[in-house]
Amino acid sequence: MITLTDKALEVVRGYMDSGDGEFTALRIGISGGTPLAPDFELTLVGPDDIRESEQEVDVGELTIVVQEEYVPRLEGATVDFVQRVNESGFEVSLAKTAKLPTLDGPLAERVKTV
Repeated sequence: MITLTDKALEVVRGYMDSGDGEFTALRIGISGGTPLAPDFELTLVGPDDIRESEQEVDVGELTIVVQEEYVPRLEGATVDFVQRVNESGFEVSLAKTAKLPTLDGPLAERVKTV
């Protein structure tokens, strides 16, 4: 389950309401970073934008869509909207128990045997 703080939910709903009904869900994607500190991308999408490879996660007042491969990583994650002196925006915090991706291939095998 993904949790949105009250502030994050308020900001997302504000953007959705200003879209005159064209947005129906929040997409959370991973767009780089590292396995321990991925970069997240949050996008509002309409019903025609939801991909077959995405899973819908109902969080009460809002639907979130996530690529199926990322669902285990986002289990227990919290989305917040933060306002700091030099920045503001959404921040995704992974749960300490989130499932990290596994590494496969020749290099991973060499690392495992050291």
